[in-house]
Amino acid sequence: MVNHLATCGLVVSHAAKASALVDEFIALCDWPLLTQPTIRTVVEQIELHRPSCLLFWLEALAELKPTSTLISQLRVRGQRPFRIAVVHELPAEIEHTLRAAGVHTYLTTSGNILALVEGALRPFIPAVPKSHIRIAPAAGVPVPIRGPTEARGSAARMRPP
Repeated sequence: MVNHLATCGLVVSHAAKASALVDEFIALCDWPLLTQPTIRTVVEQIELHRPSCLLFWLEALAELKPTSTLISQLRVRGQRPFRIAVVHELPAEIEHTLRAAGVHTYLTTSGNILALVEGALRPFIPAVPKSHIRIAPAAGVPVPIRGPTEARGSAARMRPP
């Protein structure tokens, strides 16, 4: 019986709509996206998805203040889930603000999302399980079915102790 389904991460963005880069990241990682979050909605999503990390996506300076406020509120809850900030083409000075708020890892990207995922986020993204891989059955190929067999006996004799 499974009590909780866990995802590897949850993407949090203060933008009203996901950008093309966020969509590309989600396609690579298959993490849920939460836009325009409040502390209440983030905590609800943490309880629902049980992510191992929260990835805060920033593409505009206007998103810095609400994101840092949210991160500092989550820091009060404890060390988990792991908090990662990914910044796209913003000044380097905002790293200090995000680290002071309580982000564990600060990453920058210039648009190469595949390099970001492969290089820095690979520990948080496990390999795709075989249950998620869909293989189309070959048409017209019969599936071999084995007939009943006889139980085979053991060559060793059993003796009581």
